Formats: sequence, structure tokens, C-alpha cells
Amino acid sequence: MRRRQPTILLIASAALLASACQSQLELTVRRQKHPLAKGNVASGLSRANYKSILILPPERRPQAGGSLMSDGLYDTLTSNFSRSLLQFGFRVISPDVVARIEARLSQKKKDTARGRVYSVAEKALIMGKETNADAILVVSDFSIRPFRRRYAWDPVGNMMRHVGSEWSNALPDQWECTLDFKFARAHLEAKLIDVASGSILWIGNATNRTPNLLRRNWNGVITEGDGKSCMIEAQTFDLRGYATNATTLERQVRALVGAVATQLRTQIR
Repeated sequence: MRRRQPTILLIASAALLASACQSQLELTVRRQKHPLAKGNVASGLSRANYKSILILPPERRPQAGGSLMSDGLYDTLTSNFSRSLLQFGFRVISPDVVARIEARLSQKKKDTARGRVYSVAEKALIMGKETNADAILVVSDFSIRPFRRRYAWDPVGNMMRHVGSEWSNALPDQWECTLDFKFARAHLEAKLIDVASGSILWIGNATNRTPNLLRRNWNGVITEGDGKSCMIEAQTFDLRGYATNATTLERQVRALVGAVATQLRTQIR
């Protein structure tokens, strides 16, 4: 009589292997192009009239809401703006000179009986006139904040789906598990002000996100973990470690400055 037990074991092993294969899915986070900066320019803005520029960086304030800001990123912002404008042929007032004037204005504010507070526009014009600058580049908004990119396993389509970037996303009950990545969103807004008149010559802004900073697409093999969490079983590189580390954030700031400075250059005739 022929033994059938090995055949039964072979069938059972094949079923387990098929089940294991079905529990793995591939996920790709694609590298995205850097978005272009946006800007508005006053008519008649001419390079011939504006050769010397003073850069007024933003105030270094405590950031709420899980901000990723640091002193190093502020320094990266200022130094890269200076470098870009110098490459475009402008004369840039030394940041050390700006810091000394700003310190003197702060002390003057303390010594004033009424405790006068200079607005950004007032401070910019005072600095511009004292340094004989033609224009002031004021960084009016600069922020880097985290956001979540969530993916979920949809068993109907047997695939991982991007389901949102807000922490409150509700998921259909039948979806098996979720996978979250902490990414960064950086925003920069700057304006160019005429020292003589105080009028705004140009306003520009740019925004980028972590996928704009990827050097290549990220690919991962996803499996179902405990509860409602998916697990990364294999990946081409550590996306979570890359997304918000100091080096990546500095690249994010440099990309923002490059986009805004280039936009300014193209609009000055």
C-alpha cells in the first residue's frame, strides 16, 4: 500500500508558503521634483538700481507644534542666501554688520522709557540706510514642521495605499494595518524692500517636502505586524532615519533658498 502522508505534508507546506507570500506587499515612496517658487514683482524692478542688498533673517523664536527648527538651520538659511546673491552679481552686506546694528537697536529699545518695539519694516529700513544698501531682503516666514505620510494595507485590492497626511485620518474597518512615516514640510517667504521709499519690490515663496529631497525612490517589503501596525521587513534604505535627520533638513533649507533666490533673479531685469 502506498503511503500518502508525505503528500499531505507537502500540500500543507505549500499552503503555508502561499499564505506567507500573500502576507507581504511592496511599497514605493517616489522621489518628487522640487516645486518651483512663486513670486510677485513690481514693475520696473531693475538690477541697475539695486546692486547692494542687506539680508534681514527671521527672528529665532521658539517653535511650537513639534517644529524641527534649529539654530543651525537659521545659519544655513542666511549663508545660502548670501552665497546665491553673490553668485548673481549683487553686493551683500556682511551678516556681522547686520548683527551689530540689530544688537544696538535692541539695546536702544531697552533704554527707551516707553519700551519702543521696532516693527520688521522699521528695523529693515534703519539697517538699510545705515549700511547704504539699495534694498533689503527680508525673510518674513521660515518654518520646518513634521507631517505624517500614512499608508494602509487594503485587503480588497491587496495593496498598500496612501491614505493621507493628517494625524486624524480614519480608516475603513476592513483595512488590515497602517504604516506611518514622519516627514518634514519646509516653507520660506521673502520680500525685497526699497531702502529709499520703503516700498515692496518683490515677494517670493517656496515650499518643499521630504519626498522632494529623496535621492532615489524608496522601496520596501511590508508585512502585517501586531494589531493595526504594518512592519517593514526589507527596504532599500532607512527612510525613517533619513527623513528628518540634520543633513536632510539642511538640504531642504538649501533647496528652498535656491528656489526663492533663482525666482528673484529671473524677475530682476
